[in-house]
Amino acid sequence: MDRSQVRAIDLELSSPLADVVLRSTGKIGKAILDEMFASGSKTLLASEIANAKGWLVLNDTEALTKLCAELVKASPEQVRMHEQGTRRVIKYFMGEVMKQTKGRAQPELVSSIFMELLGPYGAAKNGGASSGSSGSNSASK
Repeated sequence: MDRSQVRAIDLELSSPLADVVLRSTGKIGKAILDEMFASGSKTLLASEIANAKGWLVLNDTEALTKLCAELVKASPEQVRMHEQGTRRVIKYFMGEVMKQTKGRAQPELVSSIFMELLGPYGAAKNGGASSGSSGSNSASK
């Protein structure tokens, strides 16, 4: 892309364009610009292209939290492994989210949601079954 193509974008389109590019990955942002220049049309907005192609990154915290919670609920074995300290479980869950969102979920957000839902590695959340001290105390009473 040369400077003359960059100048071809009207100033009125620059704000929506910047918004879409910021809500997409670098690769997708470049593809949006390429699509805009290839079409030669100033009437296509970046958001229209991104929506039509399904390229916008999903960063809806509520929707992603719901999806992550459903995956955790449906995967008790992976939750148990996480509680035992298996770090690769987060990668498993990340992969599942990416499959269901067709790669559009914001990875940093998804990771933080899973860490909130699952708690730290090697620690049962809310004193679950793998919490050794509460189980031994109740057995001795």
